[in-house]
Order: sequence, then C-alpha cells, then structure tokens
Amino acid sequence: MRADVIDARTRRLHWATAVAVTLAIFGGCRPVGAADPRADGLHRQALARLHHGDAGEAADSFSQALLIGNPTPVLLYNAAYAAYRRGDAADARALALRALDQAPDDPLALALIGLLDLEAGRLAQAEANLRALLAKHPDHALATAYFGHCLALKGELAAARGHLERALAMIRERTAAQASGADPALTGPPPDPGAEAAEPQALASLGYVLLRTEDYAGAVAACKRALKIDPSLVAARQHLGLAHFSLGQCREAADAFAQVLRSRPDDQRARYHLGLALVKQGHVEQGLEELRRVVAAGKPEELVRQCRELIEGGTLTEN
Repeated sequence: MRADVIDARTRRLHWATAVAVTLAIFGGCRPVGAADPRADGLHRQALARLHHGDAGEAADSFSQALLIGNPTPVLLYNAAYAAYRRGDAADARALALRALDQAPDDPLALALIGLLDLEAGRLAQAEANLRALLAKHPDHALATAYFGHCLALKGELAAARGHLERALAMIRERTAAQASGADPALTGPPPDPGAEAAEPQALASLGYVLLRTEDYAGAVAACKRALKIDPSLVAARQHLGLAHFSLGQCREAADAFAQVLRSRPDDQRARYHLGLALVKQGHVEQGLEELRRVVAAGKPEELVRQCRELIEGGTLTEN
C-alpha cells in the first residue's frame, strides 16, 4: 500500500470536506415567552424534544404551536431553529423572517439568517449581515462565532481565530459570573439565550481553523471539547476525523467517520475518508468497498472521480 499516493490524491478533498461540513449543527434556542397556554405547552414540549436531539419531532410540535393564535417572535425563532436542525433551510429562513417582521432587531433571528446565508454559499451577504449585527450587539457570542467561521471560510484564518477565541472568552466570562452570582444581570434567563449553544459550535469552528493551519493536535483537542458538550455536532466529528487522519491516527479517524455515517448515512465525504482510513490501517478490501459505495452513489462528481482513480489505478493494494 502506498500511503503517499493516497495522501497526494486526497489533499484537495481533505479541505473540501472541511469546508462542506463545518457548520452542520449551529444555533440555539431561547426561553419560552408569553403565549396562548396551548401553544405554550406545545412550545415547551418541542424544546424538550429538541434538547434530546429529536429535531423532526420538535419541528412537528412547533408546527402545531404555530397554528394556535398569533405566534410570538420567540416561538417563531425557536421553530426556525428546529427547522434548521431538521435540515429544512427554506422553512428555517421563512420562519426567521417572520420573527424579524415582529421584532426587526432580534439578534438571534438575524444570526440564524447569517448562518443560512453561510451554508448557502452567500459569504459576502453573510459577512455583511453579521458585521452589521455585531456593530449593534458586539457582545453577542453566537453572532461572533458565526462571523469567525465566515472569515475562516474566506481564508482569513488569523482573524477567524481571533473572533472564535473571543466568543469562547465571552461564554467563559458569563458562565463564571452566573456560577458566582456576582452579576445579578446574569442570573436567571440569560440575556443572550444562544450563548450556551455557541460554545460547542465555536469550538468546532476553531477546530476547523486549526485544521486549516495544520495544527492537527490542536484541532483534535478543540473538536473533542466540542463533542463533550454536544455529541451531536456532526461538523466537529468530521473535523476530528480529518485531524486524526492527518496525524496518521487512522483507527481513531475511522471511528470518527463511522460515527458520522451512523447519523448521516448519505455523507459520501465521510464514507470516502472512512475508506482511506481503513486502507491505511491495512483493511484494504473493507476500504475499497467503502470507496465503491461512493462511486455507486454517483456524487459529488469530484469525489467519485478520485475514488475511481484510486480503485482502478491499483495503488491501494500495492505494498
């Protein structure tokens, strides 16, 4: 087996994967606001389901709550976030815009719109909107984390790292103040309900930046911290696998990619890297089978082409 051939052929896809999965699970819900008692009950039920990772069931409960009376901006935002977690970007945007119709300066709804722009590849629009949001709310941890990742996707890695580390510092400061009770404004419902969710997401994005700057050990540490807080963060697990792979820790890489595929079985980039990690461990036939499954899926085209070259070239079976 020629590991150098594997590494050379997959270098571009390594970074393409990191960009593609970076913000897989972002956002954060806020406390329930005043509403019709029936809608309030469904709202709380939906939040509990979302907290336990049942995004689909949570979205269904939110849909029922939205049919009762006039929904509050809080309900609309949380329903938008649930739709995002379910993978319905169009519904998430529509609900977030409805929230903004009622509360035009709502920072969480604005941040979610920025995130959706990021994931749709509208980097310039996302950057402009997040920059404007931070001009009004400079201490908004979630928006700071999103903006940091926007800069990372643009390749401005040093600036991105600064924003991500600042977001994490804000979260640590507020957590300490809440724990000590030193700041009465930080006891009870937090002023920025998205801040708690921002911590694992900022760590996942920091892992991406460290991966891009080839600090693979640092990326592993950041992603592990993110996953300890929120094990459902697919992006963090993808970055963890890539960092382990880059360090030559192929068993750990394979474990990470296999976990990604358990939650996202159609993730062909994770399957591709799982195949390479298995091959580099010496499990050649298992690895080849994973690559054949990528080819059978037929997309993304560049990935399929790389897999065909590796399989047909015979380099994976050379010792």
